[in-house]
Amino acid sequence: CRVCGGASNPLCDVYGRFSHRSYEVRRCPICGFSFVADPWTDWEAIYNEQYYDGRGPDKLVNYRDELENPTTVRRYEWQGILRWVKTLCPVGPATCWLDYGCGSGGLVAFLGANGVPKAVGFDRGRGADIAREHGAPVLTEHQLHDWDGSFDIVTLIEVLEHTLDPVADLGRIRSLLKPDGLLVVTTGNAAPFRRRFERWRYVVPEIHISYRSEERRVGKECRSRWSPY
Repeated sequence: CRVCGGASNPLCDVYGRFSHRSYEVRRCPICGFSFVADPWTDWEAIYNEQYYDGRGPDKLVNYRDELENPTTVRRYEWQGILRWVKTLCPVGPATCWLDYGCGSGGLVAFLGANGVPKAVGFDRGRGADIAREHGAPVLTEHQLHDWDGSFDIVTLIEVLEHTLDPVADLGRIRSLLKPDGLLVVTTGNAAPFRRRFERWRYVVPEIHISYRSEERRVGKECRSRWSPY
């Protein structure tokens, strides 16, 4: 298991309609983490221009349209995230907010236009390039190291399922937060689909390779590995 280090069990095989191959999914009985055991890791081929134009593995996303279409439905998502975070902590012009895994920067641009001018993003590859082309402030990997302990808020919106090592990513994010900072995470919950995993629409094995489960009995060691705190 990539989270707790325990032995994992075969769960099912799923077919990737974009890559035209099958993938093995395994599940850890200790912490409930499910993952693609043989992921496609050619990130440049996966997260390329086609992906951000809605012609990649996930046909439900079109990041370029979200940036250029003022009536995109994603605006309601961004509004909801901002409203949700405001119920958890103060948010204003002085708030340092990082959207980690920002894609093409839609949330970052929305925050900047809605009273959070210090919002910045971070992502790798073509998504970050598209964000910068549209004027969204997106940090490079090198720049990110200068921001340790700087952020009041870090959002991780539908990112963990894309990561090969979620524990490492959460640890890196923890180092970027202030001691009393807020981490906001959204990701799919695999628990209700344990017995019908291959039919869950969230399963896109080319890009969704890590699956969190909330329905689990976890020992103290495993809890500490999932959490960066």
